[in-house]
Amino acid sequence: MKNYWFVSEFYWPNENATGHIITRIVDVFSKNEKANVITVGNIGTKERNKNIHTTRIKSNFQLNKNNLLQRLVNLTILSIKMSVTVLQRVKCNDVVITVTNPAFILVLLAFFKNIRKYKLIILVHDVFPENLVIANIISKNNILYKIEKKVFDNAYNKGNLLLTCGRDMQRLVKMKVKDKNKVKFISNFADTDVLYPVEKKENKIIKELKLENKLVVLFTGNIGRMQNIDYLIDTMEILKNDNSIAFLFIGDGIFKEKIKNYSKQNNNVFYIATMNINDAYIFMNAGDVGISSLLPNSMGVGVPSKVYSYMATGKPIVAVMDNDSEIAMMIEEEGNGWVVSPSEPTRLAELLTQLKNDYVQIRLKGEISYKLSNTKYSIEKITNQYVEVITGT
Repeated sequence: MKNYWFVSEFYWPNENATGHIITRIVDVFSKNEKANVITVGNIGTKERNKNIHTTRIKSNFQLNKNNLLQRLVNLTILSIKMSVTVLQRVKCNDVVITVTNPAFILVLLAFFKNIRKYKLIILVHDVFPENLVIANIISKNNILYKIEKKVFDNAYNKGNLLLTCGRDMQRLVKMKVKDKNKVKFISNFADTDVLYPVEKKENKIIKELKLENKLVVLFTGNIGRMQNIDYLIDTMEILKNDNSIAFLFIGDGIFKEKIKNYSKQNNNVFYIATMNINDAYIFMNAGDVGISSLLPNSMGVGVPSKVYSYMATGKPIVAVMDNDSEIAMMIEEEGNGWVVSPSEPTRLAELLTQLKNDYVQIRLKGEISYKLSNTKYSIEKITNQYVEVITGT
């Protein structure tokens, strides 16, 4: 019997977007196979079932993740700890399945593969170092970027199989490897086991903020460098005198304070800190439309998983991103939302002004989202695809 090792910084009960996805894949995988998980924190947490064995690595330091230098130190330490654990425990011909966080884990596991001779499957959620360029952390002409690109491209080439969560990401990763056939696409999924539609007027947050009679534009998750936050602020500034449209932000990230401070200047903007994952059915229902935004020219560097959660709660999607992104392509194919240029805030303002008087269209596109979440993008269908591909390697 093959030995399978899932390596991820985030795993249950630490269920951010990546942790939630990995946890659900391991759950389905462990129904028929034994699964080993190597993760960080939550020492002493009970196993989810008898077929899962989890090694939890202590994290004895607290660094500010929004400080670039401290974040770099944190990622380096975690990557070393996790990869050394792999080196100690994984044997020849075992299968290691790793996500692309912490960032340097991919490079180290690709190197240790030469020593342990295991098979390496990479679940690509972020594409390094291209995402650093898009986020304006480093220039493409910087010598450090050129070195990083060479190192990471070599790591991607070491993988036996690379699974991307977007077709745009698949195209980008194929440019980085010699064997294009080992780069596959499997979509993210909508977790309808825990998410479902709730009437807006019955939502706790909507009632507390008295937003029942407004078009509520919901933004959840990471308020970070990639999310084109200045664009959203420019849009909210255009609409600041329209009291029939409200923006609700629920999440965390480096630009959290920017949104928080702006909400104090604009009565139509509301900010709530990250809520417990167990309350996802509440906060994912606190809006009429779900918005997802990326910086211009972000093709392939990431796919916002929150979009699929919006769909599970019956929300139409407003995608502020380039037309060649995975989410934009999905909306074009399925008709469950709208795609808006990530460079022109006036376009988004015009769309929202139109939608505040067209709840019929919102409802119809929301129904398409919900149907898709139970069919094409269902948790059962997508997690089974992962299991089939992983066990077939």
